Amino acid sequence: TNVEGTVNLCEAVREKSPEARVIFAGSSEVYGIPRYLPVDEAHPVAPVNPYAISKLAGELYLNYLHAAHGMDVVLLRLFNHAGAGQRDAFVLSGFARSIAEIEKGLKKPVLRTGNLSVGRDFTHVEDVVGAYLLAAERGATGETYNICSGVSVPIRDALEKLRGLARTAFAVEVDTQ
Repeated sequence: TNVEGTVNLCEAVREKSPEARVIFAGSSEVYGIPRYLPVDEAHPVAPVNPYAISKLAGELYLNYLHAAHGMDVVLLRLFNHAGAGQRDAFVLSGFARSIAEIEKGLKKPVLRTGNLSVGRDFTHVEDVVGAYLLAAERGATGETYNICSGVSVPIRDALEKLRGLARTAFAVEVDTQ
């Protein structure tokens, strides 16, 4: 979907509305393991999973369309974002769902988690939507922009913030494997 969908959509835009601006929702995953922090747009790309590879392939295709055909493209590399309605497969929404289930008595007051020392750069989804609008209105064609706060937050700190909002006490068990 990330590669073929991007190619198909861009070819349709190029054929039917070649003057249209295309905003590409890429991913910070294209950077792989950071060589330095904060990660800026000049950071080398080194994707380490199929998702990241597919997102980089989409970027490369859009760069080609811009260079070869003058297509108006703006590339966004989205970092972690969170907000209402997000699936619980993501760390903050997963924590929030577990805490809500604990508060409702649907599960024991124990939240099981992985490594809490890793850091993530979180942005609220409303701010991400604002970034899309800014990119559409004022982004420079052919440019890439990181959409992030620029601040790495340890997962432990994010969990403690949620714990402070909880109405029910709960234990945290870290799975070390």
